[in-house]
Amino acid sequence: MLKRGILNAQLRSVLARIGHRDRYAIVDAGYNIPAGIETVDLAFLPNIPTILQVLDGILDEMAVEGVILASEIKE
Repeated sequence: MLKRGILNAQLRSVLARIGHRDRYAIVDAGYNIPAGIETVDLAFLPNIPTILQVLDGILDEMAVEGVILASEIKE
């Protein structure tokens, strides 16, 4: 049983399959996701986890070559 790192099995699986030049998005509830796009819903309670909490967990697990932030998150 995993004791640290990302515990969500679906998210771990998706991250394990990401390769060079692949892209993924971390978005909040209500974001319009096109049909056919693989998603992992991490919602627990409103604003839990936050986008930054999810990003921190992902950055601990894998190398990220670049980040594009929405202007709203910069505020």
